[in-house]
Amino acid sequence: MEKPRKGIWLKAMKRFVLTTVFLVLCIIPVRPEGFRNIASLTFSYYFNETYRFDTLDVLLIRIIPILSVKIEANRIDATDWYTHVFSLGPVINFTETFYMDAVYGLGIDSQGQFSHKFDANLTQETETLEITFGARGLFFPSSGYHYYLPSMSGAIYPVDQLRLFCKIFFSWDSEDVITGSVWGEAAYSFTSLFMAHAGFTISYTDGFGYSVIGGCKFTFSEAFTLKYFIQYLGDIIEYLDTPVERNGIANGIIADIRF
Repeated sequence: MEKPRKGIWLKAMKRFVLTTVFLVLCIIPVRPEGFRNIASLTFSYYFNETYRFDTLDVLLIRIIPILSVKIEANRIDATDWYTHVFSLGPVINFTETFYMDAVYGLGIDSQGQFSHKFDANLTQETETLEITFGARGLFFPSSGYHYYLPSMSGAIYPVDQLRLFCKIFFSWDSEDVITGSVWGEAAYSFTSLFMAHAGFTISYTDGFGYSVIGGCKFTFSEAFTLKYFIQYLGDIIEYLDTPVERNGIANGIIADIRF
């Protein structure tokens, strides 16, 4: 018998309320200098009547001018599965515009299985240009499944109000699934408070998948910004403990606070 949609939505809304409370607690300001907190909440509803919540809180603590510590707490809730991932690593500022961040993450899921994550990025950032080279890996010891995802991205500012962004991904895994993706986006600042953005992704595995993205950003001050996005998913590949093809709608809220 098909599972009633009402039960799925009640379960999803319960997790939404609990996760929102967690998000609010994460972004309450604290007093020490040199802190930055980025909290995000993403809800995806798929057309096969399943869903996913992704809650991420990132805390950056400046130790000395060239070195900060990055701490991440991530929970992912799927319809019949969830996982927690806790990550730690350094952010090294070689110059004011050139820096590297790298974290190792240890995860445990609802079945008691562990995972290991590594994520690193090398970034050059100026007022008119941004370039990032990244690499990510995830390994599940119990199943032996693993995947690797190198990436390259760049952004330019043709005029002060306009930002054009592009990112290229390649991934391969232990099941010989190879995926290539391109993410393009344009953002325009209408005022110092409000920015709107729109974009797309195109991916290829055994066939083409795509998504369409829209959203906005509110900059209330140099210390506080709030972002929202909505994304239509069409046959894209999503990685949890295995690659899964997704069709649906994703919504996300990101709060960025500096202390």
